[in-house]
Amino acid sequence: MKQVQLLRQLQLRQRQLVLQAQLLLRAQAVLPPPPAPPAPRVQLALQARPLLRAQPAPP
Repeated sequence: MKQVQLLRQLQLRQRQLVLQAQLLLRAQAVLPPPPAPPAPRVQLALQARPLLRAQPAPP
């Protein structure tokens, strides 16, 4: 009995995910593409900058 309930829940969840994916695809087709994320190197540099500032300057 439990297996049947789990199966139904999974099928419902799958249907919801498929609908969400379709909506997302439709929205993406309408909207302009999002700006590309910065390269990992740039992100690392941005994260490291405050750390460099926090260190005391060498004498």
